[in-house]
Amino acid sequence: MRYLDSSVRNNEQALGHWIESESASSVSQLRFQTGYFSINGLAAFGGIITALVSADRPVSAVVGSNDRDTIKSDIEGLIDLVGCPRSNAQVCIVSYSRGLFHPKVVHLTRTDGSQLAYVGSANLTPAGVGAGNIEAGVLLDTSDGDPPAVLNDIASKIDGWFAPSLPEVSIVKTRADIQNCVDDGILGLSKPPRTSTSTGGSTSSGPSKPTLSPLKTYSPIASSSAATSMAASSPSKTPTAPLPSAPTSSPMGQDVLVAEIGGGTRWKQANFPIAIMKNYFGVNPVANDHIQLHEVETSGAVTNVANTLVVNVKSQNYRMELSTVAGISYPTSGRPIGIFRRVAPKEFRYRVFMPSDAAHPNLASYLSAKYAGPSRQLKRLIIDHSELQKLWSGCPV
Repeated sequence: MRYLDSSVRNNEQALGHWIESESASSVSQLRFQTGYFSINGLAAFGGIITALVSADRPVSAVVGSNDRDTIKSDIEGLIDLVGCPRSNAQVCIVSYSRGLFHPKVVHLTRTDGSQLAYVGSANLTPAGVGAGNIEAGVLLDTSDGDPPAVLNDIASKIDGWFAPSLPEVSIVKTRADIQNCVDDGILGLSKPPRTSTSTGGSTSSGPSKPTLSPLKTYSPIASSSAATSMAASSPSKTPTAPLPSAPTSSPMGQDVLVAEIGGGTRWKQANFPIAIMKNYFGVNPVANDHIQLHEVETSGAVTNVANTLVVNVKSQNYRMELSTVAGISYPTSGRPIGIFRRVAPKEFRYRVFMPSDAAHPNLASYLSAKYAGPSRQLKRLIIDHSELQKLWSGCPV
């Protein structure tokens, strides 16, 4: 058990610090309940939530709306972020006519079965998670010897809000559900005005009071409209004749990306970190940028060209759809490996090689030998085409 108190002004006292410390790939379930809420309060959770949604794992969110302080756009962002509607995503709004819904609890279950929970004063708002306020709470972790029964009880109590027919609870799965909450006076359309005292100002004429700066700050979560648009319609495919062979070396250098592709039910929507998006694909991943992906057959012929939207999906990862693997199940053993080759700015030939493909073992061995990044991350290398030729002179890409 650890006690957090942000009156001690160092980063480790912020809830966001501890959320960021958890590896996204190590989390199998997320639950939270919060009295006050802003979608940007989940910025520290972005990597975890993205990984859970990609793997279709459970996310449960219980959000208070006290005097319509929680607003429509934040809940729209929330259901998009957790992937609603899907069976493993639960969102509900709790509201009372008298009295506040006021708990602040976060619960994580890890893939190894251990559990971590925060119970304290921090709402899931930027000021709460980043300790822009003075916040206090405790962290409980079964890995540190805290009682599993207590952590189980925390998870159970959050799950209890999704019991059927609770009059104070509104289950939210779609935008129509959200609009019903607006019509019923549960959600607001804009934040109510703050008094000077509620924002930390002084109403007296005496000496000015000290101000607080957040211990942790995060980039705002971008509009989910791009992600929604991508989910609603797949990128267009245009049949095309085979491209002429690209030159054996690119004047731009380092024109080949060899990359493991992560799993999940939506694995065709591949995630890449911002460095690869900028330095290799040459796009601004937060600006709804597009690239051209030429789908290459084993013969080297290009059968389709996909005008592909690069979607900002919160945190450090950004998504684009690899339509060539649509309808193909993720392998039960081993990771698919994609080879991308730049043939023009923002234009790439590519093919995804499955573990059953003859070339896959050599590609996997090459990545294992050359990759020097963190072991918990997918192996990705940007190399010159001459290097690919040494590895596999007959590569169709």
